Amino acid sequence: MTVRHRGQSDQGQTGLADTETQAATGSFDSAAWKEAEELGRFGTFEFAHPTSEVIPSAGLLRLLGFDPHQGPPTMEQVWQRFTPESREVVQRALVAVWEQAKPLKEELAIQLPDGTQRTVLAQARAVTDEQGQPTAILGYCHDITEQRQLEQALRVSERKYRSLLDSSTQFLMVVQDGCVVYINPHAARSLGYSVESLNNRSFLDFVHPDDRQLAGEMYQRRLSGQPVPERYELRVIKSS
Repeated sequence: MTVRHRGQSDQGQTGLADTETQAATGSFDSAAWKEAEELGRFGTFEFAHPTSEVIPSAGLLRLLGFDPHQGPPTMEQVWQRFTPESREVVQRALVAVWEQAKPLKEELAIQLPDGTQRTVLAQARAVTDEQGQPTAILGYCHDITEQRQLEQALRVSERKYRSLLDSSTQFLMVVQDGCVVYINPHAARSLGYSVESLNNRSFLDFVHPDDRQLAGEMYQRRLSGQPVPERYELRVIKSS
């Protein structure tokens, strides 16, 4: 299996140049597109079958840790950039794209020469001729490492924040669309309920009937951005 840059051609070789898709993707060689790939940290590829020709864009080569100006790497070198697990996933998925017209969408781990591991989202689909037969696979890889790291950091932060709320001895409740979406254990015990039994119930169910109008008004004023007193008293109803 070989790798060649977009724009290179081989005499007599059949590939995407013989399909209408090549006209649609010709702009991939433009300076603006190459700059967009670099800024967006993504790269595109064309996989032509049965010639087994893979054509990566300059952006994809950079994403995989290659220098586009030093000539195309071998396909073996490209596969070595993927962890063994990801290599197996993408090779199996490409076969499914070709044989079953099943779109590829996978998160893959790549290993750069300096030992850094990054995460890319790979998506691809088959291009077919007028008879519905596959003629090529078009796809792209997008570096989502920072996005996944941020999501993980947020999950860690949420767990820490949740732990603080859960251990608080204050009466804490979060209401959304009039229903309880969070109540800490101390508040639930104060009402005589379990935390689970209070989720998704109207918060007014636990307010004394004589105070429900006030509670509803304060809630609506807060939603509309109107000023609300920092402190006001409401009587609650405990479980019998």
